[in-house]
Amino acid sequence: MTGVRVRLLALMVLVVVALFALLAPALSTPAYAQGGPPVVFTGDVPADFPPLGSAFLYDPGLDPPANPVEWDVSMPNTWPLEQQVSGWDMEYLAFFYDGPADTLYVGLQYFDAGTVFEFLGGAVTHTLQSDVIAGDADHDGDPGGESTYLLASGGVDEPDLGNGESIVLLIDTNLDDTPDAIVGVPQPEDITGFRIANFSPPDPANPLGDPANSFGTPLSGSTATVFASPTITQPDLEFTISNLSA
Repeated sequence: MTGVRVRLLALMVLVVVALFALLAPALSTPAYAQGGPPVVFTGDVPADFPPLGSAFLYDPGLDPPANPVEWDVSMPNTWPLEQQVSGWDMEYLAFFYDGPADTLYVGLQYFDAGTVFEFLGGAVTHTLQSDVIAGDADHDGDPGGESTYLLASGGVDEPDLGNGESIVLLIDTNLDDTPDAIVGVPQPEDITGFRIANFSPPDPANPLGDPANSFGTPLSGSTATVFASPTITQPDLEFTISNLSA
């Protein structure tokens, strides 16, 4: 594989169709009926989202979770096995809805240390030695800098999801297969510009072709707040959408 594939890792797009349909079964649980315990963000999705009351959406092919895992973001096969698992390869999303507060908690889980991956069609396996950080393209522990392997492949790894990197969540609320809202990091900004907006693609004929540039007018009444820029100590991306039903 070539470095060209690495340069394509600058954008992660997560499309959640029928978000409210996904959450509907969990809304009937006692945790939701009572408002549930608040989710306290630490940057570690498995620790932060309680099994009761949370909804989990796995990356296709990982539900139920596979063991060993076969990654789906291609990396150069000449790299060390540890770095062939990218910070653009998400494991699952977690959702928790606090009804009384009308707040949706969202977490993007990336693969943790101890996860077993298979390579070369299962001929080789590798156990991750460290947690994968969201947006750390080359999984070198630094989401804002390039390893020698990434540099040699012509790739870049920008800090704070900036300068062409983006993680966005597209939300379809009316089940018409077209996003209605978008939340995340718009281009050309970085994580400090994290927000929720009406979905407004630059090319309506290809609505999913450029999601990072599809942030339209602010979504009236709702606010998105990101927990932190992912780091080695808080590797997952977590955020809230307040006044969800506005």
